[in-house]
Amino acid sequence: MSAIYMYRMVGASQVKAHEIQTKLIPSVTLLSDLSGQILESKILIKHWTEAAAQNTPQKKKLILLTDSIFPKTKTEIKNASGAWSEISKHSTQDILALAESYFQQVKDIMTDLDSVQKYNDLYLIAKCKADVEEGNALSDLANSTYDNTQILINQQETFLSKTIEDMNTALSAYRIRVVLASLLTLMLILAIAFFLARSIVFPINYVKGILFSMSTGELPAKPVRTSEDEIGQMGVALNDIIAGLRQKADFSLEIGKENFDYRFTPLSNIDALGNSLLQMRDSLARASQEAETRRVENQQRSWSAQGLANFNELIRNHSVSLDDFTTHIISELCDYLDAQLGGFYVVKKEQYKEQFLYLNSFYAYDRHKFVQKKIAYGENLIGQAVLERDTIFITDIPKDYVSIVSGLGENSPSSLLIVPLKLNEEVFGVIELASFKVFKEFEIEFVEKVGEIFASTLANIQIKEQTERLLIESNEKSERLVHQERATKEKIQQLEQSLHESTEQIRDYAKKYNNLENEYKNETNSFDQKLRLANDELENLNLHFDNLQSLMNNTMGVLEVSMNGEISKANNKYLQMTGMTLIDIVGKSVDSFLGYQASKAQDYLDLWQKLRDGEVASLRNTYFFKGKEKVFFETYMPIKNHKNELFKIMISSFDSNKT
Repeated sequence: MSAIYMYRMVGASQVKAHEIQTKLIPSVTLLSDLSGQILESKILIKHWTEAAAQNTPQKKKLILLTDSIFPKTKTEIKNASGAWSEISKHSTQDILALAESYFQQVKDIMTDLDSVQKYNDLYLIAKCKADVEEGNALSDLANSTYDNTQILINQQETFLSKTIEDMNTALSAYRIRVVLASLLTLMLILAIAFFLARSIVFPINYVKGILFSMSTGELPAKPVRTSEDEIGQMGVALNDIIAGLRQKADFSLEIGKENFDYRFTPLSNIDALGNSLLQMRDSLARASQEAETRRVENQQRSWSAQGLANFNELIRNHSVSLDDFTTHIISELCDYLDAQLGGFYVVKKEQYKEQFLYLNSFYAYDRHKFVQKKIAYGENLIGQAVLERDTIFITDIPKDYVSIVSGLGENSPSSLLIVPLKLNEEVFGVIELASFKVFKEFEIEFVEKVGEIFASTLANIQIKEQTERLLIESNEKSERLVHQERATKEKIQQLEQSLHESTEQIRDYAKKYNNLENEYKNETNSFDQKLRLANDELENLNLHFDNLQSLMNNTMGVLEVSMNGEISKANNKYLQMTGMTLIDIVGKSVDSFLGYQASKAQDYLDLWQKLRDGEVASLRNTYFFKGKEKVFFETYMPIKNHKNELFKIMISSFDSNKT
């Protein structure tokens, strides 16, 4: 009966081991996959809002994640949760509801930005980028889903540990019953020996002494003496029993210690108890190995997630300038990966658009150091990584390549990792790390993943610096334009003064002509000659005025618009500056070529108010002609009719991009 009970107990342990292997461990794996998908989607949706290009690897991966991977994981979790507790089922339903809401919002953003044209909508881009920033509703929903998933994972792992602990407890009880069954068997043998061989006192006493020792749980250290008679045969059987019990007890003890490599051989192929122990050992070993593998993977995922959070926070605090960004990033990255040497290279364009890598920041053995270094594309391992756009990882490092100086002297590193910082297949920089240890695969994948974030930040910083530089140049051009306009106005005033003086001279000539006609009627020929001279000078003045008007038409664009801003005329210079024709602009409002926000700006509204008051005004405006941006510095001059009423406005325009 005891043997049957023990056999059933071993079978129950096998059932529990099967439950661990087929239900509990896959449950933890599916929940961990869901957590990883949420973290990965946060990075990919941020890339979606920043990259206008279609069909990038990151966008394809996000589409696959939302349309295929997540629905499959959700279905598998629903199927697996059928064997969970009611509390776990409710928690799973809440988590899946949060995840579905989160991925639906992600899909909405993907739909809003599903074409290159939509990236030109600045308001839509700003809204989508704000939605994916940390601290907003979408990010909070992702974090809440991730946290709830981690709580459920911990509950499942706790239940898994308790199940294994229950199996170990049952195994301990099994060992006790093995000993008790052995004692009962020995007592039965003793009784049979007593009744069948009462006359053989000494052999029986000897066997009895051994049985008494075993009854206390002690197994004999030496084999039982045997002989050719029945008592001797009992001794042989007793030795076999003792050896088998000792072997099973040792094996059970080692299994309890999780020593699954302990060697055990059943008594025979039909040894039900021994074979059951082997099957139980194998099941427990597989369950323990899978649990350890899952624990290591979860630890690596947690390490990567924490690293991503740390570097995101670091980027938010240190992305004002390129030097500040690269210095803090390489220092933190070396500390996080336990690397003793690191370099942050940035791609820069030089004359004739040649691109080089510059060592912008450098980290060496817990001290800050900056070394100017310039590397061409294809030069050494750094340049080779840029050309191939792929990670380089080597452990057989040439002795003269790099060395690390520490308190123990100068030594060569054990591994070297070079990762190009790519965004949409464009390389913005390179990270180089050297360490005494060999980088693990998950650490390399982590550096490649944060490298995409670093590349995006580098691109933003470079765009920001370029924008600031262009703004300074634009201000300088505007100042030069103001000076040129002032000089042009002075020239016009001088020409007007010259025209006025010429007019006065004409009047004087006419007056002299009248006087000469009255005084010298007889000198008609002389008067006619002077009159021809006066007419020639008048023609010269007219020609001078025509040249002045031609100069204005060749140096500035001129528009005639009504008081409500409708275009009526434009000179050839203005059409040349805008790339438009008269048919394209006549009859249209000036506001229609401005952006909506610019046409509603206070400066622009104040300008039109001045024009209605009859004042001359100037303003720098940005227009869009056939999709192309033009920046003009313009002077607005109200014109009155013969009734002294304002009826049109003359606009003179200079192209500030060519100034």
